[in-house]
Amino acid sequence: MEYFARCWCRSFSFSLLMLFILGFIGCGGEPKKETNPAEAKYADVVKAMTDLKYEKAVSLTGEVLSKFGESEYAEKARLLRIILKAGRGDGYRNLAETYLKGMEKSKKGGPLRAQAFDYYKYEKSEALGFFDLASYYLKNSEDTKKYVLDCKFPSRDIVNNRFLDLVLRGNIIEPDRRAQAEEDELGNGVVRMLTRFLGAGEDRAQARKVLEKGSAELDHAVFFTTMSEVLLNSQKLFARSVLNEPDRYQSFFQKATESFNLVEKLLKAKPDKDLQKTADKIKSDIEALKKKGLKVK
Repeated sequence: MEYFARCWCRSFSFSLLMLFILGFIGCGGEPKKETNPAEAKYADVVKAMTDLKYEKAVSLTGEVLSKFGESEYAEKARLLRIILKAGRGDGYRNLAETYLKGMEKSKKGGPLRAQAFDYYKYEKSEALGFFDLASYYLKNSEDTKKYVLDCKFPSRDIVNNRFLDLVLRGNIIEPDRRAQAEEDELGNGVVRMLTRFLGAGEDRAQARKVLEKGSAELDHAVFFTTMSEVLLNSQKLFARSVLNEPDRYQSFFQKATESFNLVEKLLKAKPDKDLQKTADKIKSDIEALKKKGLKVK
């Protein structure tokens, strides 16, 4: 009996010793790496982009900005967000314009027209979000920080929107087909705008190569030139023939002009023949709008 008692005591003592050692290692050994919540949230943004869930990516960039506004990830989120807003706005605009063209060929054009103006309203939401972001970048344009885009180029290229082709011919499509057409066109818009912000124009293969390492520094002149173009295109949404919001029509023109003035300064400091062609086209559009009565404050 005494033998068993000694064995039990030794076993119990050994167990206590092991628990002590394990506790010591847990407290004083190699510390566990704590997850940076801002980094983790931005990782969710990148995953949403990879999964082609652009609406979710927009929502997540908003969360990063609201919760971690002073972090380096807020800058990354803001840069990606302005491109996503531009892309989704471009997609909604194309949807609306296609439905209006289809309306002209349809015997029952009413539903197509109504859907077109629904898309214009969705575009308005994206355009106003883009406007706010553009205002931020213009306000901080003297900042010497690099514009580093941190994400992967979408795995799916621009797709042939076959259901939207049916609408273009004047057909009213079923809700499930309409939803697919929306998803395809919004995705196409994001790819188009991402390509342009990367300085590749319409060359998606080049844009993919630029972003193949998962990040790329954006050229400031390209960035503000593209921003000017987007603002001018978005301005059309508020014209009398569409939503008829003259105050916003003027404010988008003002912001586009402000952005273009910065482009001229950047191109003067660092000339670029190819980009200058785009800048000249923007200047021509701005001058034409001035002749129609729009003024720069």
